[in-house]
Amino acid sequence: MGTSVKRSTSLEQIADRAEGYDMPSEIIDGMNFREVRDKLKEIVTSIRKDSHPAFVEARTYRYRGHSMSDPASYRTKEELEKYRLEDPITRLRAQLTREGKLTNEQFDQLDKKAKEQAMASVKFAESSPEPPLDKLLRLHVC
Repeated sequence: MGTSVKRSTSLEQIADRAEGYDMPSEIIDGMNFREVRDKLKEIVTSIRKDSHPAFVEARTYRYRGHSMSDPASYRTKEELEKYRLEDPITRLRAQLTREGKLTNEQFDQLDKKAKEQAMASVKFAESSPEPPLDKLLRLHVC
């Protein structure tokens, strides 16, 4: 279930796979909201300018197992706690309040609104009819 990258590939960095395709790549700290935003903005700007592929390895931490049947017993409590302290939402909240851009109350309101929107999206999706199979097979290009 939880095979580490070190055991599943000979490469030390997954982003190195892009080299074989002559593709630019970037490794991003996926636990850092601002780094992800800034790096992806650069990459998307470059792609829009020159129309090329890019490979992004966003390194994050999954707090739970792969499924309900995965107890994630391959992690220690100390490891889990270390990563909980680095949670991107917690870090962003601390940065924004420290910078005086949001109060804790404003952040809580935004968090509540985001959760409500997510739940409304789930409800909409679950209550929507299944699309016809022929529509699922059509290619949509943006």
